[in-house]
Amino acid sequence: MPAGYPKTNEITDQVYSGEHVFRHSNQNYYINQDVVSTVPLQPDIEMICRTLEVIRPKRKGNYENLYDAIFKIRREYGNQYTPFKSDIIHYLKDLRLIIQSFRTDITFLPQESELLSNTLDYIEDITLEMILRNRGNESNTSYLNIYHQLLESDDIEGLDIFTLNHDTLIEDHIKNYPIIDGFQPLQDSGLSEWKPSLFNSPSEKSVRLFKLHGSIDWFWVSTLSSKGELAEFLGETVQSYRRFPFLAKVDDVSYARNEGRWVINGKDHINTEEGRPSLLIGQDAKLIAYSNSHYVEQLRRFKDSLEVSDAIIIVGYSWQDSGVTRLIDDWQMGTENKKLLYITLDEYWKEVANTRTPFSIITPLYKDFREVNLGEIITFIEDT
Repeated sequence: MPAGYPKTNEITDQVYSGEHVFRHSNQNYYINQDVVSTVPLQPDIEMICRTLEVIRPKRKGNYENLYDAIFKIRREYGNQYTPFKSDIIHYLKDLRLIIQSFRTDITFLPQESELLSNTLDYIEDITLEMILRNRGNESNTSYLNIYHQLLESDDIEGLDIFTLNHDTLIEDHIKNYPIIDGFQPLQDSGLSEWKPSLFNSPSEKSVRLFKLHGSIDWFWVSTLSSKGELAEFLGETVQSYRRFPFLAKVDDVSYARNEGRWVINGKDHINTEEGRPSLLIGQDAKLIAYSNSHYVEQLRRFKDSLEVSDAIIIVGYSWQDSGVTRLIDDWQMGTENKKLLYITLDEYWKEVANTRTPFSIITPLYKDFREVNLGEIITFIEDT
């Protein structure tokens, strides 16, 4: 994959193997490359890996398919008003057998629901760990220069970027341009608060960046304030020692994950709600999240942007997010003269484009994105 970030299959292999993984006392899962891979897995990690083998989709799929399968079972398990389906009962029986097989290795055995929740946390943490290992060491990012070309063009006043990636590669690459990502800094605390109204006032040559599937540096945090001093930042009077949760972007992901404590004005204490960021993984989890808070806001912005656009450019999208795909299809079918440029990366993405729904009017550009320039994109859109 460009820039050196892990490929989907690499994350999937790491999730299934459990190698080098350990569970910290803070309940987060970490990858420690100093641990020799031949060392037996920790019992709780081995339990999760056996759970993955039991629940893995019929076709192995990737870690997102796996997450989706577990998420569905966990959700069904927690619905006390709906009788279990036969396949759910089958899974629960297998999980009980797995749990009981560790009764001599683990002092406090989890219940089935807890094991499922732990497994979801495990997949999220491994995904995060794999991304963090490459952050700051990116290579071969010249293909991102297309953003510079767009922003330097006299024909373009500003740019809306909607990405499904969790990493910070795009914002790091265009950091010299004004970026509006919906977050407002809280003084010099190392935190920025979610303020979607910031998207309403873009400046010239600014980039509005929307991360529809979350980001590795987005964390839910909460504050305990004794005198309500945070009111001027958060727009609400905080009662004495009232817990006030909000979404924040953090400067230091490792600190947020391991410590997660900040102080503003020397008196207002802010802590992370949990040591993992706000990320969307798995189809069902995404659809549910799209009805909540910052995710529904961003999806609405995507729809609004489509409605005023005659042409959009898509790079390497697999069409697996039904919420995003439906909006694109509705946009294409709404009126005539819409131009959708789908830039493929390799033979796999060509096949993805060719197997799209029959009513789609996609015109793929079969070329490596690293070799595409602005002039070629404009010409291709004008000629199709």
